Amino acid sequence: MTIKEFIERDNEKLQQIINEYPKQVPCNVVAEYVGCSPENVRAAVDGGSLGFHWRKPGRLTGGNCIPTSKFVRWMLNMEV
Repeated sequence: MTIKEFIERDNEKLQQIINEYPKQVPCNVVAEYVGCSPENVRAAVDGGSLGFHWRKPGRLTGGNCIPTSKFVRWMLNMEV
């Protein structure tokens, strides 16, 4: 595979994610795309580098949100 083919294939995958998840991308989809576990993606979200994480008072677990626009910019190394 050439570099050009690799980039084209990667861009096609990214375009599919944008089309399927125009508002928010699930952690498991991001994990599959970048080749890591959903837990690692949640840790990145919890750290604030990839999305938003929240925890309600009295709850042990929290929620995550990976906005599609933030994810795409992060993947393309673009300024937000």
